Amino acid sequence: MKTKKLLITSLIFGIVIYLLVGFGVGIEEFIQALKQMKHEYLLLAILSYALTLLAITLRWEVIVKEANIKTTTFSLYLMTLAGLAFNNLSPSSRMGGEPIRAYLLNKEAKCKMKDSFATIVSARIFDAIVFTLISLVVFSYAVTSLNLSKLIISMLLFSLVVSVIIIFFITYISTRPKAAQKFLLWITRKLSYFIKKFKEKKIEIYIKKEVKDYSINMNKFLKNPRLWAYGIVYTLLVWFFDVLRMYLIFLGLGVEINPGILLIVLVLSGLVGAIPLFPGGMGITESTMILIYSSFGIPLVIAGIATLLDRLIYFWLYTFLGLIASYYLGVKKYKK
Repeated sequence: MKTKKLLITSLIFGIVIYLLVGFGVGIEEFIQALKQMKHEYLLLAILSYALTLLAITLRWEVIVKEANIKTTTFSLYLMTLAGLAFNNLSPSSRMGGEPIRAYLLNKEAKCKMKDSFATIVSARIFDAIVFTLISLVVFSYAVTSLNLSKLIISMLLFSLVVSVIIIFFITYISTRPKAAQKFLLWITRKLSYFIKKFKEKKIEIYIKKEVKDYSINMNKFLKNPRLWAYGIVYTLLVWFFDVLRMYLIFLGLGVEINPGILLIVLVLSGLVGAIPLFPGGMGITESTMILIYSSFGIPLVIAGIATLLDRLIYFWLYTFLGLIASYYLGVKKYKK
């Protein structure tokens, strides 16, 4: 499939999902609830996700500066947007945009590929560690304070185990040159549809040639306490703004919701969204979110609308903004 066909297919698939949810909760009730939505809260939710991306950008910028790569915060923000778009269009919603961001940084700042990859993976390690800590807190809270079904508790426990495995795996491959080479080549080939647009073979040559220096950089980053402090703080801010976005959507619908529930939704939807089935985890992510909201006694209509509005913001709106950012950064020029 070409890029346009993939985008059109994703759009059609998304419309079908929206229609299915609408019919599932009742079209009349769905429309009526939307009419009563306080739109100022929706605008604040959109702004909140912009702040989420800013926190991701600032976390990345700290590492980029440590690597002595010269670029601007604005350029990094656009690269983050571009990476988000490719994340959403790839089968796994948590991996697709990372090679793209590394490539764009390589071109924009004229740095070496080993350096740009190292900054991306370092940021991912910070993200994975905070995800694990939050998963642990959410799991403890869910088991001791909430009357949850065995299915949801099992899913939370699974997400916690997966997070721990990811941390050890990424740390292992990032500090051992041979393991790092195999992993980075696997990512490149796994996402060959996107990477071939950016001279896949050239990227593979860079990886094989400079993987030792990449591992040296990773060891340097991971031993820097300043990077750990900034990385964890900015990642916590990412989670804060994500929860705030969802909280604002519910407020706009006239419902006050426990932020702990929103954390559970974020953890589980993030987990299922990473399953490589459909672009951006479409279908399975919405179903999971609605299921969890409903299990907490939230009316099906509200759960459906809140889920679709949330996905409309961080999936559809920012995917198109990310594609615009990609074009602005010169993806078309790089391809030529």
